[in-house]
Amino acid sequence: MINKWEISPSPTDKNKLRHKLTLKCDMKDIFFIVKKLGSVCSRPEKTTGGYNFIIYLSKLEMDTMTKLKDVIKSLSAIKEEVDASASVQEAGISNEPVFDLSQIKEKEDSARAGKAAGQAPDIVPQLGGMNFAPPKLVPPVTGMPSQPPVIPPAAAVPSQVERPQPAQAQPVPRARPPENPAVPETPAEPEKKEAVGKAPEPAVRKEDPKPDTPSSRLGLSVPSFGPPKAARPSGAPPSQTGRMKREEPKKEEKAPAPESKPQESARSKLKWPVELPLNPTLSFQTLIAGPHNRFAHAAAMAVVENPGVMYNPLLIFGPQGIGKSHFMHSMAYGLSSSIGQKNMFVTDAMKLSIGVDLAIKQGWISSIEKILQQAKVVIIDDINLFMLTETSKPYISKLLNECVTSNKQVIVSSLFPPKSLGPLEEALNFQFTQGWMVDIKLPNTQTYRMILNQMLMNMDIKLSEDDIKSIFISKMMDFRTLGKVLSASKKLEKYMATIDSSVIHQDLLSMLTGMGGEDESYPTEYDISDADSFSVPSEKQWFRWGLFYPRGMEKESKFVLMKLRDFAKEININLVWNQVFMEEYNPDEVLGLPFKLGNLASQKDINGLIVLGPQPTSAIGAKEQEFRHLTEKILESFSIKTAWIEASRLKARSNYLKAIMELL
Repeated sequence: MINKWEISPSPTDKNKLRHKLTLKCDMKDIFFIVKKLGSVCSRPEKTTGGYNFIIYLSKLEMDTMTKLKDVIKSLSAIKEEVDASASVQEAGISNEPVFDLSQIKEKEDSARAGKAAGQAPDIVPQLGGMNFAPPKLVPPVTGMPSQPPVIPPAAAVPSQVERPQPAQAQPVPRARPPENPAVPETPAEPEKKEAVGKAPEPAVRKEDPKPDTPSSRLGLSVPSFGPPKAARPSGAPPSQTGRMKREEPKKEEKAPAPESKPQESARSKLKWPVELPLNPTLSFQTLIAGPHNRFAHAAAMAVVENPGVMYNPLLIFGPQGIGKSHFMHSMAYGLSSSIGQKNMFVTDAMKLSIGVDLAIKQGWISSIEKILQQAKVVIIDDINLFMLTETSKPYISKLLNECVTSNKQVIVSSLFPPKSLGPLEEALNFQFTQGWMVDIKLPNTQTYRMILNQMLMNMDIKLSEDDIKSIFISKMMDFRTLGKVLSASKKLEKYMATIDSSVIHQDLLSMLTGMGGEDESYPTEYDISDADSFSVPSEKQWFRWGLFYPRGMEKESKFVLMKLRDFAKEININLVWNQVFMEEYNPDEVLGLPFKLGNLASQKDINGLIVLGPQPTSAIGAKEQEFRHLTEKILESFSIKTAWIEASRLKARSNYLKAIMELL
């Protein structure tokens, strides 16, 4: 229940029109306000003092004030039904520029009295000592005026003034259910029965075109649905979902050929795979929600229900292998069922930046533009991997800003927290942090175990309780690494079956993780000298590969190739590949090294890449896991398989078995 609220200007250097809405209310009231006002709202923040929430509004127009007034009146009606007397006493502080709920009624009564006396009434009640009358905004003053100031009537005033007055123009109880998902649920059953009989009514079709308008994308068309609104249950936010489901048949009826043809032709003209294929195993059905991602899960579901209305853009961030990409794919699948996959554009930052750069240089940028013009949702994974050039930067900046301006839903993920995205936001002239930001944390042991059990079951890997604890729970490896180890064990199982049919999954995982014990010593000079005479067969094969090694470790790189061959022979694999290059990199080059390796590898036109990790004493050695993660993600965008050899474990058998399985 809203006890008091206030609006005041709060401009910034980037946004002179920003205003601050402070409220004293419950969290559920915040949800209704943000849902009603839509994308102009920032993420609600908690505060102390006379108020407990702050919402920043990117702009404050007459339409925004009207919607704010409507939702306040709706919540006011609910509050009075529960406790009318408390609503009047809660905010009765006369020396503060705020409005309590009783004052809203007093203002409306005085407006009606003023009209009867021939005075021009206020268009909306004063908010925190501020008058909102078109065409300009009057700055706030201290204190509470006893009477509303007289404003000369404008041409548009009569229609707006008459709306809240007589009994005929009181549609609040009827407009409340579609806007407010938490209204009393008692009429839910009769509505369902009535919906059965009213489903074929032509009134539904009369409202169908509305979702295509800008106002419908802001969620403003929901109250205007008239009779069909009784067909909706009063559960969790049903308005957009119900609307989308009715939209589908109409879109198919209404000339599917003209819409699908440009999409198909535009996508067929792409000479670089800009779009990211969806992974069918990554959906909300396979996503386990827990304390570590519950807030992200709630925000994701809200976006799927109401794309472009709330949480725009939505930023999901967290450490590597924690489930960010799973959320991206889950939201893509959820949205495709309501708006259709052709109305979505799913990519990652690397694919997009490279694709835009090539498209502009080669003259097929119009193909990307056609896809984006019809897209209603844009999903970009790993924005920390944007590889911007002077060619691609202006276009990507324009793309992102136009999407948010036209209320297209933008969803992004980042390895780094919002405070680290400042340079990227400045380069693109776009604020990824202007919408809703949710993080995913490391799961607790119980949730980790649930996710692990699901992965083991999906891959049909059987382990005892002791094995699960010793191999996985004790290490708590991230889910990306965990998935790669489990996939490698399934590959290794096929090769080991020809050697020893009694091998079990626990043995395979011990071989890949080194749990059974292995040689962790560094190779001696004698060991390395043996590799000097080793040469890779130069046969022409379809599989082309290369190798990057740290500066000063050329001899060790030959030792790596020799060990790869030896351990491959142990499991009956004959490595006969077409070697393309062996090049060194600078392990003390902190900035941009993953992008550099990705560019060099793509220019060589290879299928697989072996990377000898940096020395532990180098600048990058201390951050090898982050360096490895970024490099592998970049190479994935180029469709290049990557095998990583840790420089500190050059004699470890598991080091090479995992690398071989990654390349196969």
